[in-house]
Amino acid sequence: MEITWGKLVLGAAAVLVIPIVAVKGCAFREAVRLRSEAPRLCVVPSTKAPTGAPYLRGRVAVVNQEKKWDFLIGNYLPKDLAATKAEEITTCVVLDWNWKATGVFDVTTTTLHGGQEVQKTKSKELARAQTCHVTLVDLSIPAVVGEADFVGRTPEGFVSDGTGDTDPALGGKPIAEVEAWLHGLPRKP
Repeated sequence: MEITWGKLVLGAAAVLVIPIVAVKGCAFREAVRLRSEAPRLCVVPSTKAPTGAPYLRGRVAVVNQEKKWDFLIGNYLPKDLAATKAEEITTCVVLDWNWKATGVFDVTTTTLHGGQEVQKTKSKELARAQTCHVTLVDLSIPAVVGEADFVGRTPEGFVSDGTGDTDPALGGKPIAEVEAWLHGLPRKP
């Protein structure tokens, strides 16, 4: 059997690439498992911890009120904080997204036909700010160790809510505020 430079390079590449693909595949499977297991683990208990100050213990998973992984916050946790496997979850962050009325908009709708204005209609639209109630659950106790409420900005026209949907009367989610609070919390091992 004759060994050429091409076969040698191809063989070396296979030795280097196959383990990388296998590791990436394992990481992907763990991420999928984490996102499916986290909602089952992240149940808000009725017990509240006697300590006053909220904190994060160990690795964190983030779910929403529908018991689904919350991609808006959960995918952007710092690497040292985010759980990579279901077994690592020691703190659950449960987000309850909602909205509250903040006022009324005067809306004028102009209908065009062939580039010409045909009709103008005026209406009123309820202005809504998106809210988020955050509950921290320490699974090692298990108990609620912190809660906080956040309100997004009041809408000023067509504003994205962070999911790609737009509604002229719905302000954006308070994602940056929730992230800043979570990142600033004291951590326990």
